[in-house]
Formats: sequence, structure tokens, C-alpha cells
Amino acid sequence: MQIQDDFDELVKRAARGDRRAVGSIAIAFGPMILGEARVVLGEYANEDVDVLQDFLLFLIDARSFFHPGHGRAIPWMCRIVHAIAETRRTRNEWRADRGR
Repeated sequence: MQIQDDFDELVKRAARGDRRAVGSIAIAFGPMILGEARVVLGEYANEDVDVLQDFLLFLIDARSFFHPGHGRAIPWMCRIVHAIAETRRTRNEWRADRGR
């Protein structure tokens, strides 16, 4: 339980723009984030690194605060990554459809 609480605190700091916390998340969870992005991106899975970068910038820019009282950090991160990847996939599909 203490490990989860500590990680929640790390994500809370990262979501407020703490660059060291963001770096720690990138190192520890980069592969998980890339995997999550690939699943959502489907045929556009080659853009997984872009999704990771967008997520890290999302944290650095403090676009949304993480509140541990609303749930744990990993599901919160997954929801954000999923939304970023889904937006990117939808945009690519729209572009592909317009090109036809």
C-alpha cells in the first residue's frame, strides 16, 4: 500500500509540472505507456512514441491535476494515454478518409 501511495504522490507532482517526477515516470513506465498507445492506435501504432511524448508534455504543462482521492495513478495515466492515442488515431483515420 505504501508503494502505491508513494507512486500516487510522484504522479501528483508530475501532473503539476515537476520535471524530475515526469522523468521518473518516463523511465519507469515508458514501455507500459508505449504498449497502451499501440493498442489504441491500431494500424497507426508507429506513432506510439508521439503519444508518449504528448503524455509527458501533458504532465509538464500541468494540463490536468491528479487527485489520489479519485483513484490510483496508473489507471489515471492509462485514461490520459488512451485519450491522447484515440485522438491521434481518429485524426489519422479522418485524414485517410479525406484522401480517398
